[in-house]
Amino acid sequence: MGNTLSFTSLGCSRNLVDTEVMLALLLKNGYEVSANPDLADFHIINTCGFLEAARQEAVDTVSRTLKVMKPGAKIIVAGCMVSIQKNKLAELFPEIHYFLGSADIDQILTAVRSFEKGEIVSTAKSFLQNGEVPRLTSTPKHYAYLKIAEGCRKNCAFCIIPKIKGPLRSKSLEQIDKEFHALLHQGVKEIILIAQDLGDFGKDRRENQALHSLLKHLLQKQGQFWIRLLYLYPDEIDDELIEIIQNDARVLPYLDMPIQHINNRLLKLMFRKTSKEDILTTIHKLREKIPHIVIRTSLMVGFPGETDEQFLELVEFVEK
Repeated sequence: MGNTLSFTSLGCSRNLVDTEVMLALLLKNGYEVSANPDLADFHIINTCGFLEAARQEAVDTVSRTLKVMKPGAKIIVAGCMVSIQKNKLAELFPEIHYFLGSADIDQILTAVRSFEKGEIVSTAKSFLQNGEVPRLTSTPKHYAYLKIAEGCRKNCAFCIIPKIKGPLRSKSLEQIDKEFHALLHQGVKEIILIAQDLGDFGKDRRENQALHSLLKHLLQKQGQFWIRLLYLYPDEIDDELIEIIQNDARVLPYLDMPIQHINNRLLKLMFRKTSKEDILTTIHKLREKIPHIVIRTSLMVGFPGETDEQFLELVEFVEK
C-alpha cells in the first residue's frame, strides 16, 4: 500500500480547520498529498451534516470518489454526518474503509494504518485542537481560520448543531494565543475567528474569559494584521464590542450576524433570544458608530407557521 492522500473538506470553515489538522497529522507521519487525487492511496472525506443538501453532497462525494479511485485504494469518511448518520452511510457504501466521528479526527492515523475496516465514533461531539496537535493551513497564504470554540449554548428550534457538536467548549486563552502567534509567524495577515457563536466564547470556563477580553489580548500584539469576526449572534453584540471594532482598525468592520427573521412571533417560535426591536437597535448602533461596517446575515423563510404578512415584514426589513 502506498502513502499518497486525497482530501475533500465539505461544509463550513470549522470543518476545514479539522481537515487541516488531519492533513498535518498524516504529513508529519510520512504521508504525502497525491499530485493526481484520483490516483491517491487514501481518500479522506470530511463531511457536513447540518442541512439535507449538505448530507446529500456528502453522499454524492463518496459515490463519485468510489467510482474514480484506483483499485485497492481506501476511503475514510469523517465529520458531522458520520456522527449522526454513520449507519446510513455504511448501508449505502459498504466499501468505506473507516469512519471517524467529528470529535475523533485526531485519530486519522489509526484509520489510515488500519488493515481492517473499522470506526472510531465517540460519544464526544466535536474536536477542539489543543496542545501541540499540528495543523497545516490550506487557505491562500494571506488568511487563515482560527477556531476559538466548538459547540453551542443556544437551542434554536430549527438547528441540529447542538445535537451534532454538543455543548459549548471554549479554548483557553493560552491555546488561542499560541495558535494566533503561529499563524502570524507563517505570514498570515488576516486571521478569521470562528465558532458556532463567537459571542458565547468563554462562558463555559471558570476564568473570566469573554470575546472582548480575547480581542483586547490579541490586539496587544505588534504588527500589521487583521482580525475578522464570523458567526456572531445579534444578542451578543454590545457596546464594548462595538467600541473595540470602532477604535482599532485591525478588527475589520465586518460582522457575520445571523438574524433569521424580524417578526417577533417567529423569533419566539424559533427560540431565538432576541426581538425585532433589539435587532434594529443593534443594527442602528453599528451603523452609527461604524458607518462603513459590512453586515452579512442569514434569513429563513418558510418556517412552519410563517404567514404571508410575516414574510412581507421580512422583505420590507431587507429593503430598508
